Parts: sequence; structure tokens; C-alpha cells
Amino acid sequence: MSYFRLLLLVLLTTAYLLAGCSENPTGVEPPDEETTHPLDWLPLYDAGCTPQPVNNVEGRIVFQARAEDENTRLYTVNPDGSDLRVVTSGNYNSTKARWSRDGTMLAFQSDSIDTTIGPMMYVMDASGSIQPAVPDYYGSGFHMAGVVRDWSPDNRFLLALACELCDPFPVSFQFLLDLTGAVPPFQLTATPEVPFNVSGSTLSPDGSMIAFSWADTTSRRLLVADADGTNLRRFETTEAGNWPAWSPDGCRIAFGRIPEGERLVEIYYYDLTTGEVNRVTEHSDERHFDFPRWSPDGTRLVFSSRFTGRVPSDRNLYIHTVNLDGTDLRRVVDIPTADFPDWSWEDPVF
Repeated sequence: MSYFRLLLLVLLTTAYLLAGCSENPTGVEPPDEETTHPLDWLPLYDAGCTPQPVNNVEGRIVFQARAEDENTRLYTVNPDGSDLRVVTSGNYNSTKARWSRDGTMLAFQSDSIDTTIGPMMYVMDASGSIQPAVPDYYGSGFHMAGVVRDWSPDNRFLLALACELCDPFPVSFQFLLDLTGAVPPFQLTATPEVPFNVSGSTLSPDGSMIAFSWADTTSRRLLVADADGTNLRRFETTEAGNWPAWSPDGCRIAFGRIPEGERLVEIYYYDLTTGEVNRVTEHSDERHFDFPRWSPDGTRLVFSSRFTGRVPSDRNLYIHTVNLDGTDLRRVVDIPTADFPDWSWEDPVF
């Protein structure tokens, strides 16, 4: 039985008992006295990982960009920049797309429904059919707006940052969304001891763990938990990290960070086999990098690159790819509003 089948059983038996995940998931009591860092009491995530097989395919990159009518569309393109295709249309914005693991579906955010609670999450298949990620928004009383961060390996669950009602301002928590509707949306990793402000999250390739970026008013950290929100741990690195992305072999996590003494975001990856943090990019021309995602074979990263020019017209966004050692930096498309890329781990038809 797959991990996610087991997880489904766990969710079915616990979803109504956890009541917002109010218990301490680590089983470790935080110290009473003030510490040097609010998360120092969490146990460390032990280094050590056995790489899993990866796919040796080209894949395609999905990204968002503003069209001539000023609406934001989703596009896909080959990693070498060829065969650019428009995926969405209409008088609305479609943003922040994520590939399913097999490349057969895209999950994304859209304001196609006129609501007061923010953009909703949708799933599109290769035929172009689009369905809401949380069916029956208004019939069930569970109004959810948010953005999809990742898919489970069996395409059944979405890991999302979302909020209920989102009134008056959005406060995002992590949820698992069951596309079959058998399990109600299930909130993860928020506790009274650690009330998370999550800005990025990712599932391990086997679906067993979540890595995510947590922030309070003074700091930002990368954390990891089991896929049901339990067994919360911190990475040994104490420096900031944001927008984590798990590699296809399961042994590395890419993320963005502003290096100490600098002011622009760079791309790094955390090696789970050694516990080492490796820097990938070096900024130039007033450029910073963010939103990294992995190629199918785990040898390259795709990410957004912003030029922070002196005037607004120079502050362009582009999509780039690069080797893990920072060599062979390539611009994928020459669309100056391209952002939020994702690289499929299979060859899709979109």
C-alpha cells in the first residue's frame, strides 16, 4: 500500500479530531524562558538520504506572463525556449501553476470567479477542462482561496497555502486538499506554540514529508514535517530560506535566500545527505533570483530572475535555468513579465 493510501486512512480518522491542529505535533515542549531563536527548541532534521531514481526526460516549463490585453496567462515551453504555447485564455488572470507529477494536469490560481475572498484554486487536464480544486465552494460553507504548492505522487492530493473566508485579510495556512472529495480540506502544521506564517512549501517526491518556509516578525526558517503535519523538525542551518523545492531524487531542497551582507535573493540548495548548503547563483546587473524548481533529472534549476532597475520599466522578470554549480545560465523566454516557473518531471502534452 502506498504512503499516500496510508496517509488517507490517517486523515480520515483524525481530520475531525485535530480541530485545527491545536496540539504540539513534535511532542517536545518549548522552553519557558526566552531563547535566542523562537524555533531552537525543535529537534533537528537528521542528515542522511538515499537518492531515488529520476526521469531522464526533457519535460516542459510552465510559467505566467502578462498578455497584450493585460491579463496574466499561463504558458508552457521547452527548456531550450522552443515551442511556446498559451495554456489559458479569457478575461481573467491565471497564475502560479504547478505540474502534477505525471505531467497530465496543472493546478493554478485564478480570479475567474468574482468573489470577495481572493483568487481560487483550479485544476486543468490536457483536454483543457478546468475544475475547482475545492468543489462546491458555496454549498458546503467552506470558502477557500489560496495557491497550490505541490501535488501528491498519485495526483490525489494538493498541498496548498490557503485560507478560509480570508476576511478581512488573507492569513495563509497549509492544507491538504483531496481532489476526490472523500476527505475534507485538512489543515497542517499550525500550532499554538508555532503559529506559522508559511510562504512556500513542497512535498518530497514520495509524498511522505513537507518542507516549508516559516516566518515571524524577526526571522525566517526552513522546516520539515511528515505529510500529515506531525514530527516537526528544523534544518541545522540557522540562516533564512524561502520558497523551498524538493529535488526529484528526494535528497536536495532548493530555496531562495539573501546572503549575509548582500541585499538580493540568490538560489541555494540544501543537501540532505551531508547537511551542507550550496550556493548556486551569483547576482549581476542588479538581478535577483527566486522561486526555484527542479529539472526532471535533478541536474538543473529553473527560476524567476528580476532585474531591479532604477526605473520601473527596467524592473523586468524573466525565466532562467542553470546548472547546480552556477554554470550555463540560460534565459528560457524573452517575455519581460515571465514569472513563477515550474518544470514537469514527465513530458506533458500541454
